[in-house]
Amino acid sequence: MAFFATTIWSGAAQSLQSLTGARVLGAFFGGTSEALAAAVIADLFFLHERGWWMGVYVVSQTTGSTIGGLLSGFLIVKGWRWHFWVSHLPLVFKLKG
Repeated sequence: MAFFATTIWSGAAQSLQSLTGARVLGAFFGGTSEALAAAVIADLFFLHERGWWMGVYVVSQTTGSTIGGLLSGFLIVKGWRWHFWVSHLPLVFKLKG
């Protein structure tokens, strides 16, 4: 929920200081999902299955960040705020699920 709020704050920021503050807090709150994923995989799967699921996780993270960067590059042409408003959409689905 806090990452969701910092994404809204980033898109609505009127100054560089406000944008920087939103991004720092967003990194703090968003980084926990990446750190906890390995622990969750370790808890859910047996040792002989863990390597496969860690591989799936790493490939999805790598692919997602690559595709996200490419799409953001095309969105920046419309204005830098569009990056935050469009990245907001998956967060809405994540909160509903």
